[in-house]
Amino acid sequence: MAKVFNVTLPTDTASLKLRAKQKTDVTYTVSNLSGRKLRGRIVLKADDPAVKNKWVTLPEEPEKDFGGNSSFQFTIAVNVPADAPPGKYTFRLDAVNADVPDEGDPGPTVGFEVTGDPKAPFPKWVIPVGIVVLLLVAGIATWLLWPKKPPVHPTPMPTPTPHRVKIPEPIPVPSRLPTPKK
Repeated sequence: MAKVFNVTLPTDTASLKLRAKQKTDVTYTVSNLSGRKLRGRIVLKADDPAVKNKWVTLPEEPEKDFGGNSSFQFTIAVNVPADAPPGKYTFRLDAVNADVPDEGDPGPTVGFEVTGDPKAPFPKWVIPVGIVVLLLVAGIATWLLWPKKPPVHPTPMPTPTPHRVKIPEPIPVPSRLPTPKK
């Protein structure tokens, strides 16, 4: 049986690496090789796990009216869910005659690998914040544990107690002075 459609992919989409919660698009080119006008439809190979799990979906318009030698591009959405187990998956797009579904051709298989979520890198801001906190704690601990000098108070001077002081009485002086002898 002669080929009706040629289904091709860009060479860089044959194998993809995706993470959980990641989306990507794969664009197939479908060409009419029959030389006659026909309505073509794209279908996904139904037994692929990624297709069964509905991670791979067709565009809204999976059918086109092909001219004698025309081509169309179809963008297939790949949407890996958050709970996707890591592993290797495949899917394939086939092109068929919409009026005669048994008439069609398979496309190339696209393989993709779901990798586990990479561990989040260590946040770099934690280091300077940790250093500041450590210095703050060390400073407070040093301040609390440093021996304190007793407060300096002026030494009190003893105040003298008052005593009764006897006031001296004058000594009487003789009123007469002795006369000197000659």
